[in-house]
Amino acid sequence: MSHPLRMRRAEMGISRTDFVRVFPNIVGDGDCHWQDTAVRVSWPAGKTVAITLSPERVRRIASLSIPSLDVEFEFTGMSTTECESFMQRFDRAFHKGGG
Repeated sequence: MSHPLRMRRAEMGISRTDFVRVFPNIVGDGDCHWQDTAVRVSWPAGKTVAITLSPERVRRIASLSIPSLDVEFEFTGMSTTECESFMQRFDRAFHKGGG
């Protein structure tokens, strides 16, 4: 039996509300279960990703205020390639343009 793969994305510049709005777009046919500051996505064959969000905070840069979250991932039953594919979809979905 393989151990879960854990990853962390530090300080995403996003509010919890926006995260919850965008996230379902990347899970395809996965079944999402939200509970407080976490979401668990399940796919057939026992593949899961559990995501935990830190409390939302505000990052201040001069007079600019940016909402911020830390995001932790735990993959179970997924190959390294499947985890990388999920993270690529995640990064594309949450990428903000700017040059």
